[in-house]
Amino acid sequence: MEANIVSSLDEVRELKESWKRIYEKSNQGNPFLSWEWNWSWISSYVSDEFIRIVIIKNNDQIICIAPFCIKNREISFLSDSLHSDYMDIVFEEFSSDIIKLLVKKL
Repeated sequence: MEANIVSSLDEVRELKESWKRIYEKSNQGNPFLSWEWNWSWISSYVSDEFIRIVIIKNNDQIICIAPFCIKNREISFLSDSLHSDYMDIVFEEFSSDIIKLLVKKL
């Protein structure tokens, strides 16, 4: 497994199909984790300099998307200023190895 950071609108746009696939497989049902919601949020409120989306790949296939941003040297989920509790990491399948890699990358 490997972790990479996506940090531009163009790179986020390229995640569209993978994000939709992972979201569907996750069965989380939280609309705020969907590609559509996150793309709307990012393209409306976040500039490239703040985007920090961690993607985890296994055998060149994305299996996890962790939508973060960084502002004032603080990392948080992509959300409003109240740090809403509806944000989360989107997994195909939860694994402690994914969490360890994600934390290491951050």
